[in-house]
Amino acid sequence: MSALLEITLIVICLFGQAFFAGIETGIISISRMRLRHFVRQGDPGALALQGYLDHFDRLLGTTLIGTNLSVVILSVVSASMASRWLGSWGEPVSAVVVALVVLIFCEYLPKAWFHSRPIERSRRYAGLLRIMEWVFKPLSAGIIGLSRLLVRGGGEALASPAPFVTREDLKVLAQEGERDGVLSPRERFMIHRVMELSHKSAGQIMVPLDQMTTVTIDTTVGEFRAVARQSGHTRMPVYDAKQESYVGLVNIFYILSGRRVEMDRLVNDFSRPLLYVRESMPVDDILPVMRRARQPLCLVRDDDKQVVGLLTTEDILKEIVGAL
Repeated sequence: MSALLEITLIVICLFGQAFFAGIETGIISISRMRLRHFVRQGDPGALALQGYLDHFDRLLGTTLIGTNLSVVILSVVSASMASRWLGSWGEPVSAVVVALVVLIFCEYLPKAWFHSRPIERSRRYAGLLRIMEWVFKPLSAGIIGLSRLLVRGGGEALASPAPFVTREDLKVLAQEGERDGVLSPRERFMIHRVMELSHKSAGQIMVPLDQMTTVTIDTTVGEFRAVARQSGHTRMPVYDAKQESYVGLVNIFYILSGRRVEMDRLVNDFSRPLLYVRESMPVDDILPVMRRARQPLCLVRDDDKQVVGLLTTEDILKEIVGAL
């Protein structure tokens, strides 16, 4: 074998090993949410990548054969060249040099390169991977069949890792939707704010105790209407000074629902049970609780069960859409 042919084989094997190691890492690192976006657009590379993720054994079979063939051919050819040039020192020198080159240029660098931008770079080379899959089909078919027999007992193909959708995935998808004109900047902003609700607690967005508008059990309907008109609030907790506690929630609509209401009647007659939440409770957990209780307002308590503020659905909506 001529020296030129041997050098050509070595270069091809190095590139081959780098390609298979890198693209395998890239495909595994792909965000399923981002990939789904390109699949819906009919991108050929994305469709190919989705096929590999749906049938993971195809990816493993192709990259396994490609990597091992490259390693074997590289080792044999480089050892042969080194033995001719260095004599008895050829094989050990070849082993050390090949190991270092493979570790740096065929493993670490390509994997890091594909991992840094997995979907863009994997899409670019998905066609080449399909070609290599077709070339290795006779060998990979046997490996895939054996893996199904051993791993699944002859059942279905080896499945890809289960898709895992995170809040960051949804944020990225919203950014791409805005860039593609599917979402407006306002809609993207609202989606991001929804994703951040889990990081905020009731205590962070509540109306503090000293800013609450309340009435007492002795407040009349007429007085309540005057307070509601002045404050702009239609719902208020009812406070019992003797018990030093809140005993109910009064809503102006509870009062107006009656046909005729005397102005000197006590609002406590129209109050309903209060809903309480912990000060540390995440905001995204509070909305379902309020919806199940059919309460648009809840009182916030600290660890000592003392009321420290109140929270309304409007307060939560402000966190999503901004000032109402």
